Amino acid sequence: MNTKKALIVIMVLLILMNIALASYIIVFTTNGKSDLEIEEYTTKILNQRNIEVNCKIPNETPNASSIILGDMIYSESAIETLSSKTGGLYSIDKNEILIYIGSPTEIIVLGEMNRSSVEKISHDFISDIGLQIEEFSLDVFNGTGKDEYKVRYIKEDGEGIYYYDSYVEMTVTNYGVVFAEIYIKRVKEYDKKNAESLPIHTILLTNLIAESKIMTIDAISYGYYQKNSNTDESVMSWRLLFSDGSERFFEVSTGIEITSISEILEANGIISKRRYPEPFIGNSNVVYGQSSFTPLMLSSMTVFMNGDANIDESGLITYIRTSYENSTSYILNDETIKKICTDFIDSLGKNPNDYFLDTSLQQSDGTYTATYIYKDSKGNLYFDNSIDIHFSELGVIFASFRDDVYVSGKVFSEKISIGTILPEVLDTEGDTEYVIIEIQKGYKRVDGVSQQAAACWKIVFEDASIMYLTVETGEEIQY
Repeated sequence: MNTKKALIVIMVLLILMNIALASYIIVFTTNGKSDLEIEEYTTKILNQRNIEVNCKIPNETPNASSIILGDMIYSESAIETLSSKTGGLYSIDKNEILIYIGSPTEIIVLGEMNRSSVEKISHDFISDIGLQIEEFSLDVFNGTGKDEYKVRYIKEDGEGIYYYDSYVEMTVTNYGVVFAEIYIKRVKEYDKKNAESLPIHTILLTNLIAESKIMTIDAISYGYYQKNSNTDESVMSWRLLFSDGSERFFEVSTGIEITSISEILEANGIISKRRYPEPFIGNSNVVYGQSSFTPLMLSSMTVFMNGDANIDESGLITYIRTSYENSTSYILNDETIKKICTDFIDSLGKNPNDYFLDTSLQQSDGTYTATYIYKDSKGNLYFDNSIDIHFSELGVIFASFRDDVYVSGKVFSEKISIGTILPEVLDTEGDTEYVIIEIQKGYKRVDGVSQQAAACWKIVFEDASIMYLTVETGEEIQY
């Protein structure tokens, strides 16, 4: 066994040991408490970790059973029949997903769309492709535009157990279903063993570490989920559905998270202390223009903010404090540090809620530096539109920032996951261990000449090194 494989084995054993130890501590802490007290305790601890729970935490614990999946229910031979029933084009992609593309020309819902009309259209489509709507449950319902909705139905059996690997996902408009992905496998074998499993509060407290931004859990449920891409076994799992649409699955018998990305990266000696983000869905790029700050605005800063502000040819603005007359002296703690920074951002005419606190560090002389990055409504960061603030107990001493106006490129959903990119760009052949402490998604300028910024992943490693990788090609941005 080589050094890398030995390290991986040791890390897996440590993970299992930590889960066992954490589970013991949690059981000891919650022993004798009522279900309500346990739920309140779990919610309180998760809130301290920047995780909100917007649903009921289940009291029941499912048995640790599993199933073996068989073939897809749809094959190439079914395409002609399906097309004759519903119209539109059908195809099966390399992942065995049945793809439907419709091009309806007649509006079937007059006036404004609502949940009832969307569900009726969805039910009709599911029935038209030969499925029993009674065997499916509405799982996701999101408005994606005017009179456009994205819905997902997952298979549910008579006992209320979900089959997360079997779903029909549709884009519904007032013209009907215009796009759908159908992925349903037959069940070959059931193994409904009555093995012990972990309660959900144990799994939540053991696995959910502090997040860098608020994450909200909208639903907690359990059902069968495929263990990995190399097996047909689907195991009983807890699923967490977050408000941003992302999901996390944990095997009920062990509490270990099921993720193909973790499987790939850990096999290559890459360990993450943060959860891996969902695929990038947004604009393929942005093109920056001139700064939103005019010379008049900069001169106003000089008058009202007791300092000098200048802008260079690249659009970078620098502010230097020149007077501390009538300054408030703060006792620096988390609350006052946040106040100093948010007040400064507000004084620039910007909404502090539109900015993400990336780093905050104390310097050797007792002063602090903090970096805030502009964040759009989808949570994507604009790494070039950032504000660096240097401050002391008397307030801001120095700041540099840019706020360039930008135009978004085409909207796309990338297919290259971070799990595919990282093993290709890192030297995984040697004995180097890579530990990731943060992964963010956003836009970064591709070089110092072009105004174009590419959709990218920002990876922060434990040794403080940072890497930007484009979402479309995996190429590293070194500017």
